[in-house]
Amino acid sequence: MKLLNSLILCIIALIFGILFFAYQKEWLIISTNFSGKYLDKNLENNKTLYKKNIKLFCFQNNKYKRENVEIIFSDNIEENIQKIVSNWLDFLQEEKIIEKVNLQNSFVSLSLQELYLSFDRPILSSELPTFEKLVIIESLLKTLRDNDIKLSKIYFLINNQEMVDAHLDFSNPWPIEGFFQT
Repeated sequence: MKLLNSLILCIIALIFGILFFAYQKEWLIISTNFSGKYLDKNLENNKTLYKKNIKLFCFQNNKYKRENVEIIFSDNIEENIQKIVSNWLDFLQEEKIIEKVNLQNSFVSLSLQELYLSFDRPILSSELPTFEKLVIIESLLKTLRDNDIKLSKIYFLINNQEMVDAHLDFSNPWPIEGFFQT
C-alpha cells in the first residue's frame, strides 16, 4: 500500500512538473477570463497585427553588425517603437556592448516628429570612451531609421528625466539622421 501511494504521488508530481514546464515555455496558456468574451484586445480595438522582420544594428570592429528579428507590428507607432528598442537593447546586451537596461516607455509627440525614450538606467556606461558612446547612440538611430520609423528627433530620458552624461549632451533632442554617414 505504501508503495502504491508513493507511486501515485510520483506520477502526480511528474504531471505537475510537465504542466509547469509547459507553462514556463509558454506552450500552455492559462486564462482566467471565464466571462465568455475571450477576445484579443487588439481585435476589440480593430488593430491590424502583422509580422515584420526588423533590422537591429550595433557597431563592432569598426563596422555595423546587423541582426534580423521577426516581431508582431500593429498600427500603434509607440508599441512598434517599444518593441524595436527593446529588441535592440537585448541585442546589445547579447553582444556584451551594454549592461542590462530596460526601456520603460516611449512617447511620440502629437506632431509625430519627436520621440521620447525613457530607460530604467543609463544605457551608456560612464567608463566608455566618447566614441563608443556615440556609436551606441548612432546604432539605435540607424536601427530606427532602417525600420521606417518616420520621426525627426529623439529625446533620451532616464526614469522620465533628462539623461545626463559627462561626454554627450542629451539636453537637446538627437536628429534621427544621426551624425555619421553609413
